[in-house]
Amino acid sequence: MEEVHFEVVFLNLNSVIIDLRYFVVQIKNRDEMEKRTETGLVMGHAYGVTAIKKVQLCYVFNIQNIQSTGMMELNSFSIYIIFIIILQFKSNSHTVSQKPLPPLCQQQLNRTSPRNCFLLSEEWNKLKASDREKLGIVFENDGEFWMAFEDFCSYFTNSTICHVINKSIFSLRKRWHVFKHNYQWTPGSTAGGCVENRSSFLSNPQYAFSVQEEGEVMVSLMQEDTRKEKERGVENLTIGYFVMKVEENRKYRVHTMFEKAGDSIFINAREVVNKLELKKGRYLVIPSTYEPNKAGRYLIRVFTEKSSKAMFLDKEHSTGSKIWCCFPQCRTPVCVVSVTVKSAGGLQKTSSFSMTPDPYALVSCEGREVKTPVIKDSLDPKWNTGALFFVRRPQNAQLVIQVWDSNVFWDSFMGQAKLNIDINNKAVVETHNLMGRRRREQEKMPGCVTVEIKCYDDLIAI
Repeated sequence: MEEVHFEVVFLNLNSVIIDLRYFVVQIKNRDEMEKRTETGLVMGHAYGVTAIKKVQLCYVFNIQNIQSTGMMELNSFSIYIIFIIILQFKSNSHTVSQKPLPPLCQQQLNRTSPRNCFLLSEEWNKLKASDREKLGIVFENDGEFWMAFEDFCSYFTNSTICHVINKSIFSLRKRWHVFKHNYQWTPGSTAGGCVENRSSFLSNPQYAFSVQEEGEVMVSLMQEDTRKEKERGVENLTIGYFVMKVEENRKYRVHTMFEKAGDSIFINAREVVNKLELKKGRYLVIPSTYEPNKAGRYLIRVFTEKSSKAMFLDKEHSTGSKIWCCFPQCRTPVCVVSVTVKSAGGLQKTSSFSMTPDPYALVSCEGREVKTPVIKDSLDPKWNTGALFFVRRPQNAQLVIQVWDSNVFWDSFMGQAKLNIDINNKAVVETHNLMGRRRREQEKMPGCVTVEIKCYDDLIAI
């Protein structure tokens, strides 16, 4: 018997969590394709599970010494439970002319029924009438049959598991929010290859999404089905994706590499799926082929626990409005500024509305504002949160970094730093003392803030 590659050991029968599909009897060579095994299974074809039933067959008691003691002594008690699985044949080949016969149970060919082999097996006869009614057997077509779980594990060699994603707003179980987009890799345009191709990698399609709370994120990349083109030598592309952490308000394409947040393997499979543990923030996922200039179509899906504000990034940078150009905020940008608020230190709690200091930072420029996550119970918070601004009037604009203490009723001010825009076309890390605001703007406040600033006159430099 061939080695069993069955991946599922335990199944949750109380709630439908996993949808099991595509169980295959593996072939060793092309000559075995579409041949039947002695149990009636067609080798190389896919069978799908349509239902899973758990039934109790019989109880076995051993009773001894009942005459001598006058009492019944229970030495052993055994419950025989089998798993009965309904498999429905699913053919992936268009060359099969005859309809596949249902597999044979217990290898008893003379007891096989064309409707259902398990109905005439020894195990079926042990079932109570009430248990049979509970099974609710319904045959949708002649290709549907029953099989005991132990036989299922013995005869099938490969399995593909599909996770059922719960997206219903009426469900009490964990709900996932999904973003999906169909697009393509075009040689010379959007087919830049994997991250090892530094000069062309960022020309690949880009997608931004947000994680509102630290938790799980699933990213699925599926390429177009090429099975119909196999005769012409068309094969699956080697595909995968790369995830980076970007600025909180990123809405335009990235033109430089950012901190890596995760990735997937590159494989020539139909679909690549990976589960990532991500902290709160904004992220960018770049799907690609392994080699550059490989044409192909794909579907990308991003599953998050809360709304992700995901979007396909097709614009290179912010542009001005031709209609409302008279308004300063609608003019064409002069430079681009990326600010990363790294950390703060030496803060002092100024509010009595909460027991612990919970600081966060606000970064603003020309009326636009970005908020960092709240760091609980810390006077030396580390944020590493970025903000992106396309500045219209750099000579009059200022970067303002304010630090606040998050409270239940209203937040309290802890200090701020105001920085002028310096178009130096490089990255600079600076530490600034916190100052007061309004009438106390010249008054020094406890603590300091460390930021990294990148300012370029080239709008596609970041």
